[in-house]
Amino acid sequence: MLIPAIIGSIIGAYLAVIIREELFKKLIALFMVLFVFVSFFYDPVKKKKASLKDALNFSYPFSKVLIILFLFLLIGIYGGFIQAGAGFLILSVILFSGFNLVYGNAIKVFVVLFFTISALFIFIINGKVNFVFGFALAIGQMIGAQIGVRISVKKGHNFIKKIVLSVLVILAVKLLLFY
Repeated sequence: MLIPAIIGSIIGAYLAVIIREELFKKLIALFMVLFVFVSFFYDPVKKKKASLKDALNFSYPFSKVLIILFLFLLIGIYGGFIQAGAGFLILSVILFSGFNLVYGNAIKVFVVLFFTISALFIFIINGKVNFVFGFALAIGQMIGAQIGVRISVKKGHNFIKKIVLSVLVILAVKLLLFY
């Protein structure tokens, strides 16, 4: 899963570097709207899947393996280009692959780490990284993650899903109307 995701993230990051800024913002808004639409009708967290032992039995038909690899390539392209919501997409494919949520989330974090590093490399060599803003964003994400975990434990999955989807709609509208 990792190799096609990394290849995809390099392609996606390169695409993000070479397109015009106005088109980039419109594409981000479009992807956010699509993500909200898909999230509204499909929730991978509600799916119950097999254990790690069952998922690693390697008895997948070759066609399913190819589908999974292709989906990870597409997710990598999306993640390298936009990143927002890529974890949801990864988790969906991992659950489709047969893993449960515990193992699925562990795999998701691992894949995101490496395809983010790959995409970041492309942005750095093209001079598209503001390290001061990036550092501030990283600190904000760490603080937000701590707060988010506490809220999600108290309020649950559906509450968090509503908040995330609401924020994505607001950002998509802002990108479409004000840029």
